[in-house]
Amino acid sequence: MTSYRWTSDSHVGWSDAEHFYFLPDILYNKVGSFLSRQGEQIPLKQESLWKQLEEAGCLIPEISTENGKEKTKRRRRKSIDGQRVTTVWIKREFLVEKGDDHPSRESVRRESAASTSAPGGNGNPFDVL
Repeated sequence: MTSYRWTSDSHVGWSDAEHFYFLPDILYNKVGSFLSRQGEQIPLKQESLWKQLEEAGCLIPEISTENGKEKTKRRRRKSIDGQRVTTVWIKREFLVEKGDDHPSRESVRRESAASTSAPGGNGNPFDVL
């Protein structure tokens, strides 16, 4: 499992061959700070962002049944190095082109250009990242 950092002092998550496992609060706050320095802001509250990413097919929720009712959890527990960590699971295919080892904004733009339900409202569900 590969570890990902926003900067050298800020760990934001991990990845394997199929998914990115992001620390939701840290990632959301880092993206918010980044956009703030550019005079912009994330257009959605955190839970609304995760919901839209799920609806776009990017985020993998955990679905369970409690008392006969289906329950969707967008924040999922993942065992990493023997510890249970709360993460959001993003499909790797939405951030990385085949054969590429690292996510790129260009691959995200090309992959999701046809998307119509985007948090940023411009067809790219990862514009806030």
